[in-house]
Amino acid sequence: MYVIYGGTDPVTPAAWTERAIARACHMGDVIQITHWPDKGGRDIPATVAVGWIDDRMKSPPTANDCAAFLATHPEAAASADPRAARDNPGGPGRASVPNLRRGSAPSSR
Repeated sequence: MYVIYGGTDPVTPAAWTERAIARACHMGDVIQITHWPDKGGRDIPATVAVGWIDDRMKSPPTANDCAAFLATHPEAAASADPRAARDNPGGPGRASVPNLRRGSAPSSR
């Protein structure tokens, strides 16, 4: 998975994206992450993903930024850790973290 997000996006706050990334990392996903702290979603050119998509077509393994991300984002990591959620259902961050289970589509509700 490749996640590209901005730090000034008015629609999707960076904290939401960071909790979703942390949750996916805890679930074992392989994620390459690019953060543009001074840009919003509409300010990031879609072409930044072209190299990643091209590499996926050639089949080299993708970078996994999860370990570095979790180490540098301890608040997102703690709120998205499924063990913490199991010990404290309904705790901080639970309601706003999307369901990222493999093979499931986001709810349309």
